[in-house]
Amino acid sequence: MTLALSTVEQHLQPLVTAGTLGSVMSGIALADPNWRPQGHELPAVFLLPGGDRGQASPVVAGRHRQRVEQLLRVVIAVQVESGRYSVADGAAVEELLQTLRDRLVAWQHDVRLAPLDLVSGRTLALRDRLIWWEEVYRTAYQRTAS
Repeated sequence: MTLALSTVEQHLQPLVTAGTLGSVMSGIALADPNWRPQGHELPAVFLLPGGDRGQASPVVAGRHRQRVEQLLRVVIAVQVESGRYSVADGAAVEELLQTLRDRLVAWQHDVRLAPLDLVSGRTLALRDRLIWWEEVYRTAYQRTAS
């Protein structure tokens, strides 16, 4: 049981409906260096797998069980209204981040998955009147060999 990006996308859709987000989409769009989100898509959230990290199995005999941490990358693009990066722009980003965190932290899609935890957040770039921010979230599941 892993956390599918489509499940996270569905969980964030109410923020699009409410007008908090312009769009939630797969991070594959970011692979094209010439692609840029359009105004109606902003603020935009891009979902990417962040990798898996297995832990050593405590079981010596019997069925092999392993805890696997799954990381989720959430990249956010926010348009700067004034054309200059101001304190007000920073406050708008902080407000959006708080809304996303309220929606994602401790969310548990399935009882077989650990609730999501925020691992880190950082600015990726300030470019072309966009603030790019990345957050990494973590969940975990138990993998059992058959």
